[in-house]
Amino acid sequence: MNFEDVLNSLVNLSQPSTQPLKSKQSDDSKKEISVKLNIDCKLKEPKNHTAKFDSSKIIDENGFLSLIQEKAKEDALNSFSYDKEWISVGDIVSLCPRKIYYRFKNAEFDLDKVTKFPYTFFITSVGSHLHQLIQDMFSKVYPHVEIEIRIEDEKRKIKGFVDLLYETSLKTKVLVEIKTIAIDELWSPGFKGRISHWKQAAMYWYLLRENFNITPMYVQLLYIARELKPVWRDNKKLQPFRIFTADPVKLWNRFGEELLNNYKIIKEALETGKIPEVHKFPNWKQIQEEECVFCPYQDICHKSLQEQSANQVSQWAENLFFDVDQLLF
Repeated sequence: MNFEDVLNSLVNLSQPSTQPLKSKQSDDSKKEISVKLNIDCKLKEPKNHTAKFDSSKIIDENGFLSLIQEKAKEDALNSFSYDKEWISVGDIVSLCPRKIYYRFKNAEFDLDKVTKFPYTFFITSVGSHLHQLIQDMFSKVYPHVEIEIRIEDEKRKIKGFVDLLYETSLKTKVLVEIKTIAIDELWSPGFKGRISHWKQAAMYWYLLRENFNITPMYVQLLYIARELKPVWRDNKKLQPFRIFTADPVKLWNRFGEELLNNYKIIKEALETGKIPEVHKFPNWKQIQEEECVFCPYQDICHKSLQEQSANQVSQWAENLFFDVDQLLF
């Protein structure tokens, strides 16, 4: 049975996995670590946040929206409460080291922006269940499968979780990152995987090699459409999943230096207590276009930027692009 057979079986499934998801972090790892800074660490309540749901009334649309907002607020607060002694792979892959710095330092953040789209936690939940389901499916097909592999680089204090690592009958190891996205993006012209997802896979490959002496021969991005149904375009049936395979050595050669540099920027900033300077980011224009509008630290960050000199602003570089076709098989 190959990938197509495994994933085709997913399309017709109507029941979610009954296996509970294992928490990636222990209660101890979620404790707050206070950091002494000259930053007001108060939380801004959303301006239009709905009051808690009144259980004496029957549910209606407004009441359900209230439940969603409360859940979104709870998830947002939990996401800012974790062990900050480690830098995650997600932090390194993140477009903006300044955002990572503010989060590590318990800076004031705008909960309005964090919960601007409160229903997004539904999308996250669907993705989590799909991860578990796909991992279970692989375990029944391939002879050796490891899931949710916890990676810790003690020397650099980097941690992360590999979604899936399987071994074929020919003893070929393959690293897989599972992602859920909208089907329109999945089948958009020229789509070959998000750059950030390839960077994440490359970083995991590097950490496996450096810390566990495991060197997968291939890395794959396995995309599942959230809609979980095929679409028809030009009389052609397009499945709600796609798989992209790349040479990890080429991936690392392309992204390795950038990823390690991101790590160094974050590490240096945390150790010195100095906010990362934007002139060090080759992709600052992309950060402004994609990150700033949703960033919960936008106010405090822009205030800091206003204090920088004009000659630094002139050094901001344009975003770097590359041809992903060079990396794919």
